[in-house]
Amino acid sequence: MQRRSRLLLTLAAASVVALVGPAIAARKGATAKAPRLTVEQIAERKAKAEPLLQAWLAAQNRGDFDAYMGLYAPRFRGVRRSGLRTVRLDRPGWEKDRRRMFGKPMTVKLEHVQIMPGQNATDIVFTQHWASGNYSDVGPKRIRIAAEADGVWKIVFEEMLASHPPGEMRVPALAPSGQFAFVYDGEIVLAEGGNLCDGVSDVVDADMDYVIRCPVKAVSVPKELESWKGAAVTVFAASGEACHGKVAGFSQVGRAYVMPGIDEELQSSEGTASRRVQAAIWGDTTPLLVATVTGCEGVEQGWARLSSLPRPPRATVEPIDDVFAGRRRAAFHALEGWAPAQAQCGQDGPWEDGAEVSGSTADLRIGQTRRRFVSLFADTGTCSAECARLSGLFEVTKGGLVPLKGEPGHALLAVFDADGDGEPEFLYRGESGSEPVLGLWTRRPDGAYAMTASAVLHRWHGCAC
Repeated sequence: MQRRSRLLLTLAAASVVALVGPAIAARKGATAKAPRLTVEQIAERKAKAEPLLQAWLAAQNRGDFDAYMGLYAPRFRGVRRSGLRTVRLDRPGWEKDRRRMFGKPMTVKLEHVQIMPGQNATDIVFTQHWASGNYSDVGPKRIRIAAEADGVWKIVFEEMLASHPPGEMRVPALAPSGQFAFVYDGEIVLAEGGNLCDGVSDVVDADMDYVIRCPVKAVSVPKELESWKGAAVTVFAASGEACHGKVAGFSQVGRAYVMPGIDEELQSSEGTASRRVQAAIWGDTTPLLVATVTGCEGVEQGWARLSSLPRPPRATVEPIDDVFAGRRRAAFHALEGWAPAQAQCGQDGPWEDGAEVSGSTADLRIGQTRRRFVSLFADTGTCSAECARLSGLFEVTKGGLVPLKGEPGHALLAVFDADGDGEPEFLYRGESGSEPVLGLWTRRPDGAYAMTASAVLHRWHGCAC
């Protein structure tokens, strides 16, 4: 009986091996890496892709529909996006849709073209600028080409990954390299302007003070800002303290205060479609492309850089007492804007004596060199009470306070050398009119200091008193 049981167990085990063994082998085969393409194969596939892409582009720009559709395989599938609308089409559906598109002359331009050969297909990714009549958009697109049975390479898949209205976007000069970006309300501000919404906007209205936000896909982030995608970042607060986090996603955000009677679309919002109200709010803001950071949410304002870069030299900014004593007062009076302000506001002595005054100092060590800076600001009031406003940035030398050209905003947040050129950058929180602005002041090649990057944080429509 025992011999029979052992025999049955042996047979059962053999059956399991017979059944499971091939499955394991198949699974191992499925996860095995495909052989790498040789240099010659990569060059061959690129040689197939480049003329096909150029033929595809030329056919659209000259309106040749037959030449255009001749580039698509019978098995083709496509995804069309226009704004937030998505349509999936087979080849007959694509042909019907495109025939309608070719009914008007169009202009198509490509940039940031990347050709990525694979074993069985080649992907081409680029940014497309498309315009026809009164409509235009821009966004990333992917085209996949593969060889058909007759050996001819054709388009088997095409997808507009995101579609946005064209718009000017201002990216700070140091942001593409990851050396610098503004931080506001716990988020990294990467660019100002443009329209990159990839989803429905969300609006918070706090008594005419609007905050509007929409999601932005990673593929919609401009090419020059790719280094920030999913990156580890170091965020420096205005106090100089640093924290470490990671970019978790992107969105576009706008803030605006709109007084009654300023924007009719908003005031009649009760009977207005929500999308029109949202469009009106976006129109009243300066949209900011921001990166959400996990780990540094509490930083109200400051700056950030990629953690993979070396930590830059940076100073501790501290307030100073009695900002107009001695040589500081003389230096302030030497500023170009002081005399006109004095003529207008100084009937009973120096006009700044009746103003709200503030100042700060910063010591920065770069290598073996130590430099000290002083920032001064005087403001007689806001709105109808305002008579004069003047700020100045100075370097402390043996001969006194030397004014640095340019008159940045009044609140000096940070001093550092982000780009490693031995010259400091100055981060200010100031105002443009009544609108709060973050600004980066750097030294130009001619030696003058000027604001080289800025971000309008909150727009005001009406009196900000």
